[in-house]
Amino acid sequence: NNTVGGYDNTPYSQFNITTQTWPTIDNVIPKSDFVPLPDPHSNCLTLAKQQIAKKNYQISNYGDPGQTFQIYTTANGADIDQAKNGVSYLIYALQSGIPVIVGVDNRPGSPNPLTDNSTDYFVVIVGMGTDSKGNFFRFYDSATNFPSKGTNDENKLYYNSTTGIITGKSQTGYATSQPDMHDYIVTMVRKSKPL
Repeated sequence: NNTVGGYDNTPYSQFNITTQTWPTIDNVIPKSDFVPLPDPHSNCLTLAKQQIAKKNYQISNYGDPGQTFQIYTTANGADIDQAKNGVSYLIYALQSGIPVIVGVDNRPGSPNPLTDNSTDYFVVIVGMGTDSKGNFFRFYDSATNFPSKGTNDENKLYYNSTTGIITGKSQTGYATSQPDMHDYIVTMVRKSKPL
């Protein structure tokens, strides 16, 4: 957790997927600013924080009211309302040039039993768009020291507005070569605040 306070309190509107067009937003962090994996024992949340710091942002305090959208747990599945809130925040943030850290579930079990007992890993949302598979958020994944993998244009998390699930694949070896790994499922959206 970071220091309490200093939050971005800019008001933003709720995105309505039935009446509004899904935006296309280029990566808010240049690929040249990718934070690679310095060694295999590096902490993913630390690397994600370093990634958003490239745009002079930090992660908000996890436990403070309104700073985290818990959109999915392995025990209860998706919370559709929280997913809508998280998506609305992501759209506001990206339109404002702000990168956002999200937690993902990517394997059975969880190293975080004291939080949501679901989040295994963290990535950074940097852009969004639409393709033949649907509406997606693009992300950087610091599980590699190869920028071509960590910033790959196919690092996409697709939003299903009916189920509330946001899921997709990373192109990193971490995500593609381990037998117990499944597609990333976004568990939480953590707000960003200025450094």
